[in-house]
Amino acid sequence: MSDREDHRIGTPSGALAAWCYRPCGRGSGHCVVMANGLALCREHGLPRFAEAFAAAGHTVLLFDFGCLGASEGTPRQLVDPRRQRADYARVLAHAAALPGVRRLVAWGYSYSGRHVLELAARRGDLAAVLATAPMASMLATTRGQPPANLLRLAVAGMRDAYRSPVTVPAVAEHGVAVVRSPGALAGFRALTGEAVWRNELAARFTVRSWPLLFPVRAHRITVPAFLAAAERDTIAPAVAVRRLAARIPGARVRGYPDDHFAVLNRTDLLTDQLEFLDAVARSPDR
Repeated sequence: MSDREDHRIGTPSGALAAWCYRPCGRGSGHCVVMANGLALCREHGLPRFAEAFAAAGHTVLLFDFGCLGASEGTPRQLVDPRRQRADYARVLAHAAALPGVRRLVAWGYSYSGRHVLELAARRGDLAAVLATAPMASMLATTRGQPPANLLRLAVAGMRDAYRSPVTVPAVAEHGVAVVRSPGALAGFRALTGEAVWRNELAARFTVRSWPLLFPVRAHRITVPAFLAAAERDTIAPAVAVRRLAARIPGARVRGYPDDHFAVLNRTDLLTDQLEFLDAVARSPDR
């Protein structure tokens, strides 16, 4: 078991809460910076990845985005792609200053999987990027949504952004919700377990997410990239993940026979990512 420390990382909007896992034995010199998906926090399904990465010799920083979980920031439960990418950048800077860290790796799941790919396309200081079931295409994600749900989300988002505070469910089987997909609520609950989880988001999420309509500039990603596609995924369809991976030079893409949530519980996914990180660490220029 690796040692875990509490870190607080300052931002203009308040401190970000992070767990730092120190490597067991001789460290690789790499720090894996990790964050969770939409409306999820660091304790929801990710500690086992962080512990395994640390046991393999990597430093890990697992953090909550601002406005979520143990991190500061208002309004609470706000998910804003630009602010979240800025949070990632601040955590990466914090990671670079940690003792023994020479190179940085960005790891993301679902919504944050999109963020780390965007970061890899814009930055030249990453050693690698790993994206599990990333939201590769917002159009593919919303294609199966009932039009009435999308319309009501848009109205709630404008009210929240310009008038009074409004929240909407993050996930539901029926009614208005950011994620309305069969089995999604059970999937969220399976990841969160007995940990505290707020099934709500600030509705302005719907008007802040327009940048995600543009494709990832995948051709600009020049670092080793690992993308995991869940074959039964209706939220981040595997076909969209594979299309994105095909545009990343030399990317490795692996499919797993599960849905968007169950894929995180797969032992072979963790094994594949450990092998990928080991290969990156052994590379002379990484």
